[in-house]
Amino acid sequence: MLKHIIIISGLVITVQAGHAQIVKNYKRAADKFYKQGDYYSATQYYEKSLAGDKNAQNKYEPYQVEKRPAGSANNKGVNPKVTLLYNLADSYYKLQDYSHAEPYYKEVIDMDATAYPNALYDYAICLRANGKYSQAQQQLEKFLKTKPAADYKSKATLELANCNFIQQQLQQGEGHVKIAKLNNQVNKEGASYAAAWMNAGTLVFTATRSSVDEHNKTTEYNNALYTTAQHSGSFDEAQKLSITGITSTHQGVATFTPDGKKMFFTGWNTLADGKKTFAIYSSENSGSGWSPAVLVQGSVNVEGTDARQPHVTADGKYLLFSSNRPGGQGGFDIWYTPLKEGRPGKAMNIGKEINTKEDDGAPFYFAAGNTLVFASKGRTGMGGFDLFSSTGAFGSGWSEAVNLGYPVNSVKNDSYFVSRGKNLLEDAIISSDRASLCCLELFSLHKSYHQYFSGQIVDCENKTPIPGVTITATNTGGQPVATQTTNAEGYYTLETEIGKEVRLSAGMDKYKNAALASATASSDTINIGQSCLARIPDPFKGQASLVTHDLRFGYNEKEVDPSSYAYMNDMAAYLKANPTVKVEISAHTDGIGSASYNQQLSQARADACVNYLVNAGIDASRLIAKGYGATQPLEKEKDKKGKDIPAAREKNRRVEFKIIK
Repeated sequence: MLKHIIIISGLVITVQAGHAQIVKNYKRAADKFYKQGDYYSATQYYEKSLAGDKNAQNKYEPYQVEKRPAGSANNKGVNPKVTLLYNLADSYYKLQDYSHAEPYYKEVIDMDATAYPNALYDYAICLRANGKYSQAQQQLEKFLKTKPAADYKSKATLELANCNFIQQQLQQGEGHVKIAKLNNQVNKEGASYAAAWMNAGTLVFTATRSSVDEHNKTTEYNNALYTTAQHSGSFDEAQKLSITGITSTHQGVATFTPDGKKMFFTGWNTLADGKKTFAIYSSENSGSGWSPAVLVQGSVNVEGTDARQPHVTADGKYLLFSSNRPGGQGGFDIWYTPLKEGRPGKAMNIGKEINTKEDDGAPFYFAAGNTLVFASKGRTGMGGFDLFSSTGAFGSGWSEAVNLGYPVNSVKNDSYFVSRGKNLLEDAIISSDRASLCCLELFSLHKSYHQYFSGQIVDCENKTPIPGVTITATNTGGQPVATQTTNAEGYYTLETEIGKEVRLSAGMDKYKNAALASATASSDTINIGQSCLARIPDPFKGQASLVTHDLRFGYNEKEVDPSSYAYMNDMAAYLKANPTVKVEISAHTDGIGSASYNQQLSQARADACVNYLVNAGIDASRLIAKGYGATQPLEKEKDKKGKDIPAAREKNRRVEFKIIK
């Protein structure tokens, strides 16, 4: 019996030793891939090492590694498991898979927070990317208390600002912006990003697709250019764009001259240590296909530095790109060069209004609005790369960059903006990993460039809603640009083009017109609230056919005095509300002056009243002007002693409105 126990124990020891050796081999392989910068493979073998399971399944497909400094480690005497967990977390982080990285960073910090001091910062980034903003803020504040190196202190301070900005943006909502992922003919496996229009109906983009190396029996993931045709808003199945004459493993991020005959794009390789090298190439289309690619000459590609993400302006005059060459603000900067017959000239840094000490790139110039859109990690935003805009012109300066905000930007990476609408965000495509664990995908972006005025119209006297009121928006020239009528409850919503100054008014039969608003709104929704319309007063009180009004005229003046405009406006409103009514306007003077003069003066004043009403929109055929001079006084202008009575003269100077039909 003892012998059997010893034998069985020996078998257990042998199995455990064999299992331990397998786990050790996984760890050794993982460390090798980690040092080479093959973070995808590293994650697979670190996971197997942790699980001790040779058949551990892959969790996702890789795309593009984010280059950043590795977290410095106080790794003398560090628990090997802490190192393994850190390397695994760091591998996921560099693959931008923050969902998988987060729990491993937490394990590292819980086991030994001092082993990898910058892990706390990385953990906070994962929390922010995973939508845990309050927790991210707490970890960032904790990290800053550890007195990190200057560069990480700067990064953490920026990330704290980002967390506040994110929460402000999310509270504002999406507004009238609609974002949707392009169909699966474009967003297939791996990554799809950096869209550009070759022509009106052909979209070119970069995609990471898998291929099997039959010799080494391995799966490779390479970036290449693909084309797809658009029909009725949908895209056909993408086809790979064949490029020859280039030795770089990856090609992508294309841009085209206005005639579509010349293409600039990025070629890059990944070195043994995981570092990437980038250069910009060009190719020409003669009609039978694209010519072999050539390295762009001149000052675009500078030896010992990288150039990537080219963009040709819509007029073909400038080539923009991103480069880490000396002379910038830090990291990758945006540069530009004039193009003469498609050939670049001297490259110039676009300036500190755009570039930061972090990475800035993916430029796109929207000519219709003189607006540069670009991606940056060095400004307050929603995290990762955000899209920013700045207005200006090449060589004459740029305005301070403005974050395009939520939902254009997300808490992950947003980049590679392209637009072909009349307005910047009207018809655009962006690249974002907001819906993915690892990879950039293509999203359409459509913003309604209209503003909406809403409110309610009620009766000024009894406050009851008035249905059927016409709400009119006019431009600065007085021309109507939009109309709407109130519903049964007196509510309305009027749509106008945003950014244009408009004046809103309300009008209805038997009511006075009312001005509602005058504004150039930056907001897309404006609630005017409740407004009231006053009923048009009946100058004839609904009974009398004759009304006398003391219209004011200056001495010897023939035009209606401004003090009488309100009454004349009421008369015009009454006539509009009663289109069958005809009126005689008779003017009378006092007795000063000759009879002929007073007759002429009274006729001129009656004519002035008619002209006022005609200008207010009343048909002249409904108005009769008669001047009676001083022939029909209401009162005697002198007393028995022959003394003048000013009050009587003032009363006799009058205008009468008489309904004649």
